[in-house]
Amino acid sequence: VFTLDGTKDRYLDNMQASQRTKATMKVKLTTLIAVSAIAIATGVVISGTSLPLISSEETEPEKPEALPQIETIFVALDQEVVPVPVERSGNGGALVSLGDDLIVMTHEGGFFDVTGDTAQPLTIAPPDNGWDDMLAFEAANPAYNFAHFYFRYNDVDIFEDQMIVSFTQWVADQDCYRTTVAAADLSGAQTAGDMTVSQDDWRIIFATEPCLEPQSVGRAINGHMAGGRFRVAQDGTIYLAAGDYAIDGTYAPVALSQDPNATYGKILAIDLETGAFETVSQGHSNMQGIVIDKQNTIYAVAHGRRGGDELNRIEVGKDYGWPQVSLGTRYNRLPLQSAIEYGRHPIFEAPIYSWLPSVAISSLTQIDEFHPAWDGDLLAGSLRAQTLFRIRMRDGRVLFNERIELDSRIRYVHQHGDYIAL
Repeated sequence: VFTLDGTKDRYLDNMQASQRTKATMKVKLTTLIAVSAIAIATGVVISGTSLPLISSEETEPEKPEALPQIETIFVALDQEVVPVPVERSGNGGALVSLGDDLIVMTHEGGFFDVTGDTAQPLTIAPPDNGWDDMLAFEAANPAYNFAHFYFRYNDVDIFEDQMIVSFTQWVADQDCYRTTVAAADLSGAQTAGDMTVSQDDWRIIFATEPCLEPQSVGRAINGHMAGGRFRVAQDGTIYLAAGDYAIDGTYAPVALSQDPNATYGKILAIDLETGAFETVSQGHSNMQGIVIDKQNTIYAVAHGRRGGDELNRIEVGKDYGWPQVSLGTRYNRLPLQSAIEYGRHPIFEAPIYSWLPSVAISSLTQIDEFHPAWDGDLLAGSLRAQTLFRIRMRDGRVLFNERIELDSRIRYVHQHGDYIAL
């Protein structure tokens, strides 16, 4: 979970705990925190035996303060904190595994090996997201309200010796922004420490169209509504959950998710080698998680507004209705401007589960070879609810949805062997 949204005091308490404690990790919760201009990073974990740390000011190790165990119905989880440094305020980022190594990508494109007790920086430069050019445009056009906090790298994966990254990109020669997917060759690297990637090593595979002009009303770029999560199928097809950047007929005059000429608000199937793509489904809002299960079924989770967060089973050619249908309202409690029926989800493909009130659903994975009581289940994170949801599917429906409260905003969920990293 990458989070910078809580109170300063609670995060400082968490950081102090991280300086006192290390443990054998079974489930890791990694949290990035920035306070004012100073970047503070902490993480949390679900784990085993605690060991003391020796600081430079102590001659005797201090007995660590154990973090509380997290109780679930079938499994008890321990937790630990792992520091991850960031330079600027923001949220986002992702986690990926390479062999036995667990790698974190921060919202600003920093890469760290977080397998051990401390985050080790990696020699990986991210693809150019046009950050400096965007700042130059902002300086020359002060009427625009740029929310730097939300301009970020969205997801990362490793497939057949290639690292793949999705991110919001500012295109300087057009003064516009888009969601971009890029890949870099890892040259046979087997461990995180073996990887060396320069910015010139990245090649752009795909970019959404059209490139969007910054908005003059409200935020210039609603980067937190970019979606940008993706998964790679066994045949190398990238399934990208491309959000609509809140250009949905309510916060902007058009609804891109219903525009067949725009690749926003869509699930897209992209060829890793050629960049050729097909639209799988449309009518989506801000998808923050996507997974391909063992039966090759695609599931995605998406934010609603005030109510109406969704878990969708994705089927080719289906329209999921956003923003014409939703099981939520605008934040001011009024109906969505383009909604065809209040409080109902008619005509279009309905979600297989919806959260009311909203939990700010944020990520999605499938559990495998973790624990017999969990294997095969979907695991989703949430921001507002600060909760994991363990979802059991049976015969195409949700059998149950176990709520696991963590008291921390969960931005990302990733299984790393017998760990679960957040």
